[in-house]
Amino acid sequence: MGRNLSSSTTNRGGVFSLNLPTVIGVFGFLYTLSFSLSMLAWKKQQQQAVVVEPSQQPQQQLLRGERSSVVGSLTETIDNEYTLWSKDDTYFETCRKHYIGNYTWGKARTKLVDKAEAKNIVRAMNIDGLHIPEVYAIYNIETMKSDFTLEAMRKLPQPYIIKPTHMAGSVSRMRNDTWSCIKGSCDDTPMSEEALDEIQWQAEADLRLDFSRWHKEMQYKDVPRQIIIEEDVSKESKLSLLMWFSSNGKLLFGVIPCKTGGFKFFNTNFQLLNLRITSKAMCSELSRPPNFDKQVEVATALAEGLPVGTGIVRLDFFTTSENMFFSEFTFTTQYCSTSFGFHPRVADGLLHAVQYGAVDPSRVTPEFVERIIHDKSWVLLTLSNGRTVDPVSSGAFPSPVDLCEHVSSHHIAYEDRNWQSDENVRHCLEKAKEVATVHQRCIAIVDDRSSLSASTGDRRASFLTVMTHIDWGKVIPLLLIVVLMTNMNIGTRIQHNQYVNNILYLVVVLIFIGLTLPGVKSIFSAHSILDIAKHFEAFSDVHPVESSHIALSHFATCWFVVASWRSKSLRNLLFWQLLNETVTAGVDKYTYLSSSFICRGCALVEDEDVVHCTHAIFNDSINSYAFDILIREYVLTPIFVYGYLLPRFILYWVSMIPFFLWFGLWIGALIAVNKVKVTKELKRRRNFR
Repeated sequence: MGRNLSSSTTNRGGVFSLNLPTVIGVFGFLYTLSFSLSMLAWKKQQQQAVVVEPSQQPQQQLLRGERSSVVGSLTETIDNEYTLWSKDDTYFETCRKHYIGNYTWGKARTKLVDKAEAKNIVRAMNIDGLHIPEVYAIYNIETMKSDFTLEAMRKLPQPYIIKPTHMAGSVSRMRNDTWSCIKGSCDDTPMSEEALDEIQWQAEADLRLDFSRWHKEMQYKDVPRQIIIEEDVSKESKLSLLMWFSSNGKLLFGVIPCKTGGFKFFNTNFQLLNLRITSKAMCSELSRPPNFDKQVEVATALAEGLPVGTGIVRLDFFTTSENMFFSEFTFTTQYCSTSFGFHPRVADGLLHAVQYGAVDPSRVTPEFVERIIHDKSWVLLTLSNGRTVDPVSSGAFPSPVDLCEHVSSHHIAYEDRNWQSDENVRHCLEKAKEVATVHQRCIAIVDDRSSLSASTGDRRASFLTVMTHIDWGKVIPLLLIVVLMTNMNIGTRIQHNQYVNNILYLVVVLIFIGLTLPGVKSIFSAHSILDIAKHFEAFSDVHPVESSHIALSHFATCWFVVASWRSKSLRNLLFWQLLNETVTAGVDKYTYLSSSFICRGCALVEDEDVVHCTHAIFNDSINSYAFDILIREYVLTPIFVYGYLLPRFILYWVSMIPFFLWFGLWIGALIAVNKVKVTKELKRRRNFR
C-alpha cells in the first residue's frame, strides 16, 4: 500500500495512496501519446508550410483570361481558405501591369465596351427581367452633320440620351424640349438651332477623339466612333445605379453609390460588407430593394452568359423597385489608377483569385465572400516596453498583404510600384508565412518597429494542445520522485515549514528552464523583478472578469503554488508542485482556449483573435530568460490571481447584482441569523429543564 500524503508519517494507509506501477504506467502512456501526437502535428505542419511563391503562377493566363474551375492555391493555410500573399495577385495590380496598354487583351473586349454593340450582345442573351434601353438612332461623323437636324431631334421620343459609343463621359439629355449635360459641362438650352449647334460641336469633338490614348485603355481603341441616341430610363421613378463586380462568371459583391457620398458594398444576400474604394467612405442608410433577389438573378445570368475569357468585369445597371436596365460593361475601373483600389486589399485579391484559379468558383458563396473580407485572423500587435498595446498601430486584418501594408505605411506607400519588393514588406510577409499553418496568426512589434516576431501558438482547445502545453520534462521526474518518496517514506516527516526547500526547488527549476526550454537565451536578463511585475499590467487586459470560466479556473488551480509554501513536508511540497505543473497548466490552457472573451479597455479589439494573440505575445515577450519565466510563473502569478484578479472579480459581480436582490439577501440573512438564535435559545431552555 502506498504512503498517505497527509502530514502523518506513521499512517501508511489513509485516504490517499499511490500505486507505483500503475501511476508510472498511466503517465508513461500519456507521455508517449503526447509525444507521438506532437510529432505527427509537427510533420503535418512542415508539409503545410510549403508556400508557392507568386512568381510561380502560370503567367500565360494573365493575357488569355480563360475561365478556370481548377483550384491552384497560392499557399496552404490551416483552414484552406483563400489568403492574399502578394500585391501582384490583385485585380487592380494585374490590370495596371497586363491590361492597360495591352492591345491584344483590349481588342478581345472591344465589342463589350461598345455602347451600341454591347446592347445587342445582352439582348441576344434574352435574360428574363433585364430591360435594354431602346436605341433610337446612331450617327457617325458624316451623318451627324447631314442627318442630325432640328427636325430629327423633334421626332425622337423624349426624354432621350445622347452619348458617344467609344468612350466614357460626354453624356447629355433632351427632356421637355431642353438640352442639358449629365456628364460634361454645358448650360441648359431650349431645343433650338443653338442647342443643335452645341450638340453637333460636342459630337464632332468626341468622334475625333481616340479615347484609348487618354489612359491606355486599349479596349476602346477599335470601337467604331459613333453617337448613340437611346431611351432615357431616368423617366422611371427613383432610379438607382447598381454595379456588380464579377469574376470568372461569378458575382462577388455589389455596390450602390449613396446620396450622401461614398458607397455601400454588399454580397448577394445583401449583407453589408466592410469594404470601401480608396478614400471613399461607406454608408449604411440604404435598405434592401424589394426586388433585390430578382436583381441578383438577372446579374448572375448576365455574368454567366458572357463569353469564356471575358475576365473580371463590372456589370453596371440602372434599377428601380420594379425594373432593371442594362447600362454597360466596365473592365478597367477608374482606368486602374495607382491611387485607386479596394480596402481591405483582400477583396481586390479575391477577384483575381477567382479568375485565375486560386479559388474554385464553385466555392464563391455570399457567406464565403463575407468571411474572406471580414476575416480578422491576421493580428498585428505593437507593444511598447513589451507590455503596453498601442491601439493606433495595432489591429486585426483579413490577409497578410493588408497587415503588411499597415506595418510598412510609415516607410513606403502601397501605391508605390516597388511595394512588393520592399525589404520591410518582404520581411513582414515572411513572418506572416511562419503563422500561415496555425490557427493563431499573431505578428508582434515589440519596441523596435523594424523588428517583427511571430507567435505560432495553437488556439484549438484539443487534447493535443493541452498535453503539449504541459512540461513533461518536469512532470515525469516530479511524479517519479513523489511516488518513490511516498513508498519509501522519505521526506514525509512533518517540519515547521518548507520555505527553504521551496527556494531550493525554485533554484532547481531555474536551472532546468535555462538548460531545457527552447527559446531561452540565458538565465538572467536586464529586467528587474519590478519590470517583470509590470508585465502583469498587460495581463489585466487579457484576463477579463466578464469571462467567469477563465477567472474561476485560475482561482481553483493557482492555490497549488500557495499550498506548496504552506506544506509541512518535502514530499507534500513536491506533490503540490506536481499538481501545479499538470492540473494548473492543463486546466488553465484548456479553459483559456475554449472561452470566448473580450479585451477590457482595448480599443483595437474587434474579436477574440486579438485577445488570444495579445495573451500569446505577452508571454513570448518575456519568455527569453529563465529567471523572468520563473518569477512570472511561480512567484507573481498567485499574487496576481488572488491579489488583483479575485478582488476585481468579486467587485464586478457584486456590482452586477441589482440592489433589490442585495436587499432581499440582507433580509434573508437577518431572518436566518434570528432563526439560529431562536433555535439555540429553545435548545438551551430544554437543556436547562
